[in-house]
Amino acid sequence: MNTFQKVKSRIKRFVVPALFRCGYYSWLLHTKGRSNRCLILMYHRIGSRNDAGGCLGGQDGISRSSFEKQMQFLREHMTPMPLSVLVKSLKFRRRIPPRAVVVTFDDGYADNYLNAYPVLKKYRIPATIFLATGYISTGRRFWWDQLRAMIRQNPDLPLLMAKKGLLPPEIKEGWFSAGPRNQHELVESLISHIWQHQNMRPDKWIELLEQEIEHNLLPSDDYAPLSWEHVQEMSRHDFDFGSHTVSHPNMVHLSSREVEEELGVSKRTIEQHLGRPVEGFAYPIGRGEHYDSRIKALVQKVGFQYACTAQLGCIWPEKWDIFSLNRISPPSSLPYFVRDISFYLTFPYPVTSHGNRIIIG
Repeated sequence: MNTFQKVKSRIKRFVVPALFRCGYYSWLLHTKGRSNRCLILMYHRIGSRNDAGGCLGGQDGISRSSFEKQMQFLREHMTPMPLSVLVKSLKFRRRIPPRAVVVTFDDGYADNYLNAYPVLKKYRIPATIFLATGYISTGRRFWWDQLRAMIRQNPDLPLLMAKKGLLPPEIKEGWFSAGPRNQHELVESLISHIWQHQNMRPDKWIELLEQEIEHNLLPSDDYAPLSWEHVQEMSRHDFDFGSHTVSHPNMVHLSSREVEEELGVSKRTIEQHLGRPVEGFAYPIGRGEHYDSRIKALVQKVGFQYACTAQLGCIWPEKWDIFSLNRISPPSSLPYFVRDISFYLTFPYPVTSHGNRIIIG
C-alpha cells in the first residue's frame, strides 16, 4: 500500500464513523431512500464474544453485540419483512414498503439459535435460515471448520495432501515458509481450492484425510450446527427455514442427478421435521460461477418457489428473477453497516454485481 492509499484509508476510517455519529446516513435513508427497493442481508455466524478473536471462523461471522446493534437500527429506521412476503411482492408486482429489509442466514450454525434468535425476538424481526441438512443434529461440523481444526492439530497435513495430489503446487510451496498469518491465508486458499475441485465433494475430502491421520479434535462448540430441536422451536415462533442442500457442494461440478438429489433430500428432510412445505433455497457459495441455468432449472423442478444467491445488490420489483435474488453480507461495524444500507437504497440506479464487477442500473 503506497502513501496515498494509506492516507485515503485513514481518512475513510475517520469520515464514515463521523458521518454516522452526526446522523447523516440515517437522514439520507429517510429523505433520499428510493421507493420500492429492498435489501436482503446474508449472515452466517453470530458469535457470543465481543470480538472475533478465536471465536468466529473465517470472514463470515460477527459478534452478538454487533448483531444486536444492527437489528436495533433495522427496527428503528427500516421496515423488516419476511422473505416470503418479499417474494410474493416480486411475483405479483406489489409495492415494497419503504426502506424494506430482509434478514437471512446460511448454513445453520447453532449460534443462530443461541445468539441471533434472542435478539431477533427482542426486536420482532423475522428471519429465514437456509440449512445444509447433512450437518443438522449429526454431531459433525461443517467440513471447512473441520479442515481448519485438522490442520491446527496436524501441521504437516498439507504435505500429506500434496503427496496424494490433493494440494495445489502454489500452496505446497508456500506452506512451510509462511508465518502464522500467511498460513491462515493459505488455509483459506486451500478451502477455496477444494470448493473448485471437480471430482470430489468437499465432505469426501475430509473423510479421505481422516483415514490417513489420527484425528480426534473437533472444532469447539462455537462451530456446532443447529439441532432439529432448535429448528423446530424457532419455526414455532415464525422463523422460516429453507434449503442449502445436504452437503454444501459446488453444484456446477455435480451431475444433474446429483444436484437433484442434494436439492430433493434436503427439502424433504426439512419438511419432515417441520411438517410444512419448504419454499426457499440458497445456492451454496452463491456467486455467479457457482450456479447456472441448469442449476436454476433443477431448483424449480424440485419445487422451490425462489432462490437466493450471494451476488451483491438490492432488490427492485421492476426487474427481478426470484430464482437469483441478490443479497449483501453486512460488515460488523455499525457505521459501515448503515453506510452500506444507505448506499444501496439511495443510489439513483439499482446496484448489483456480476462476479466481481459492480453493475449500476
